[in-house]
Amino acid sequence: MTKKGPLDFPLHRGSESDSPTRETNLTKEVLEASRAQLEATDIRVAVFVAEFDAGLVVTRERLIQGEEQAREVWEAGGLVFTADEMFVYVQLNPNERKLFLSLKRIGGAK
Repeated sequence: MTKKGPLDFPLHRGSESDSPTRETNLTKEVLEASRAQLEATDIRVAVFVAEFDAGLVVTRERLIQGEEQAREVWEAGGLVFTADEMFVYVQLNPNERKLFLSLKRIGGAK
């Protein structure tokens, strides 16, 4: 049996709860371990956003690996999130997430 890596699993959206719970703390430990694994393998998340009346909406997302794939996403108009950025993003409330996406999109941050 072949061991599966991070690129073998689809992306899943979590809940957008503002209140910290025991489950959130356990998840944070798992996220910290995942962050280290993603950094070690240079896995990033590429997202494409569109602007609607309601604000920015993620229209497409995929896992990428390495600088070459990141450059391709940037050239296609997408955003690339590192493991550290993803770790911070999932801890934000919905309003903070919108601001984070807007700033990253406007600033062209890599």
